[in-house]
Amino acid sequence: MRLAHNALEEAWNDAAQTLLDVGGKLYAAARLVGRDPVSLMKLDIPEQGENFGSWRWSELADRGRQHRTRDLLSM
Repeated sequence: MRLAHNALEEAWNDAAQTLLDVGGKLYAAARLVGRDPVSLMKLDIPEQGENFGSWRWSELADRGRQHRTRDLLSM
């Protein structure tokens, strides 16, 4: 059961990273079209495992700054 638990924690964190990647693009696109991504500021995804942190909207903002218009349009 512990092995299953650890595997599920890892799967959770991987899924959270995928969500954060999409969220960063959404954050960037919102800025580029002149919208305030205020709804994303409520984000709080707890990290599972040995770390007791969480990912918040600032993570999206950081990831959003990495995307240019060309990156978003190529989707």
